[in-house]
Amino acid sequence: MTPTPHQSVLQMKEMHSTSMVSLDGISLNVVLTYVHPQVYHNPDSPAEVQHARELHERIRREFPELRTYRFFEKPIGPHIFPMFEVNTFTPAETGALFGFLTVWRGPLSYVFTPHTSEPSPDTYPQIGC
Repeated sequence: MTPTPHQSVLQMKEMHSTSMVSLDGISLNVVLTYVHPQVYHNPDSPAEVQHARELHERIRREFPELRTYRFFEKPIGPHIFPMFEVNTFTPAETGALFGFLTVWRGPLSYVFTPHTSEPSPDTYPQIGC
């Protein structure tokens, strides 16, 4: 399904739950399951690096059921900024983490990308802030 200007659908290999999300007044139908948010920080800003480290540790403590990967101080792979990644596996986990990041991300950017064995930016749009 191709997204229209008024509706964007995030399709994943296995859909389990669809939720309505509103970003800047635009409503999106989004499947919130099997995703891995990536949280980015600016390595040239000591305050941002510190905030990212604290957020990383807080996610590890407050969401022990999630898989939180290591904190990278330098860009890795295709990422142009340092980051850390968290995997969610259920709509409830994804919703909880999305809400948490919305409130606590501060100056950091994040993007939720689908967890799939066949990644395609054209097929699987990203949700980010």
